[in-house]
Amino acid sequence: MGRKMYGRFYHELLKIRQTLQENRVYNGTSALPPSQSQSYPVSQQDKLLPDISERERFEKELKLSRDLFFKIFQCSPLLMAVTSCESYRYIDINEAFIQSVGYLREEIVNKTMKELNILPEEETQRFNSLMRQGANRNLEFNLRTKTGDIRSVIISTEYINFDNQQCLLWEMKDITEMKCLQQEMARLDQLNLVGEMAASIGHEIRNPMTTARGFLQMLGSKTECLQYKEYFDLIIEELDRANTIITEFLSMAQIKSNNFKRLSINKIIETLLPLIKADGLIRDISVETILGQVPDLLMIEKEIRQLILNLARNAMEAMTSCGTIKIKTYIEDSNVVLAVEDQGIGIKPELISKLGSPFLTTKENGTGLGLTICYGIASRHNAVISVDTGAEGTIFYIKFKLPQLS
Repeated sequence: MGRKMYGRFYHELLKIRQTLQENRVYNGTSALPPSQSQSYPVSQQDKLLPDISERERFEKELKLSRDLFFKIFQCSPLLMAVTSCESYRYIDINEAFIQSVGYLREEIVNKTMKELNILPEEETQRFNSLMRQGANRNLEFNLRTKTGDIRSVIISTEYINFDNQQCLLWEMKDITEMKCLQQEMARLDQLNLVGEMAASIGHEIRNPMTTARGFLQMLGSKTECLQYKEYFDLIIEELDRANTIITEFLSMAQIKSNNFKRLSINKIIETLLPLIKADGLIRDISVETILGQVPDLLMIEKEIRQLILNLARNAMEAMTSCGTIKIKTYIEDSNVVLAVEDQGIGIKPELISKLGSPFLTTKENGTGLGLTICYGIASRHNAVISVDTGAEGTIFYIKFKLPQLS
């Protein structure tokens, strides 16, 4: 129910309570206090008996209204609280509020936001300014939980009279997951834009580059141009690097086949192993595989090969020589897990949430598209990529759902 409904119930409670205070029902046969009942004849007291029934009805309505208000307040999926207008101390909170912020009820009641450190410092000034305006609607704020996590909420407030004191009724909607979804949608839109760019201009750029490369090779082989061969080779190298970037663009733009087949991920790894080891041999890096007993999965072989190669090469590029990368498969909970582990220096914390974004790279000659392609492949296979990183290395986990038994 909305805030207006809460306000209506509460004001009805106040009216009923005021009526009862004015016409208090006493135990016994008398409907009036002794001092008043003595001043009325018995016949007049009999006339007041219907009023007793009316007051009893008011009492019953008051109890029902109180119970209804309590149920609405406590059972609402929205975060709700009542605070004093003078001190902003919490008078009451509902279960949703407790679950969201992680504190116990007794830790919150009679405390302020400042004492609980619920409001981040950067939000304090704006919050104080807006609270002076009184009732507010749909204001976005960040709240800090007991564990230090930041939750985004939409806050609305309304003045109410509670136990003869002016209070604020708070209604908050947690939009943290919604904002994460919006960020993911923005990332997917960015991927879609990259794909459209690749499809529209990739071939047009590639064709003249191929021609230029051919002429440079021809000139570099001529006797009279031998003195410039070093420059020709440098230009050709840069053209090849540009061609690699375009190739990855085109890979993202290709219409992906839905030709899923039930395949063994272990066999795909074993097929690629000589290629990965050869790549590691050049860098003086060894490759170790620990392949567990896992069921076959519905996969597009070409894409899974690309996923494994991209992750293995990223692992090697993150390390210095004389290291080891490990490729593992195993079952965890209801997932088939592919893990690629390196012994590099780890990923900076500020980059973790941005992994998979186009053009994000820490490598000097990187394109920033390799991991983007991996995330796209994982998404098409209904898999999830997670990362565990530290000073001793990084592990990429690709978790495929176990196939349903038919």
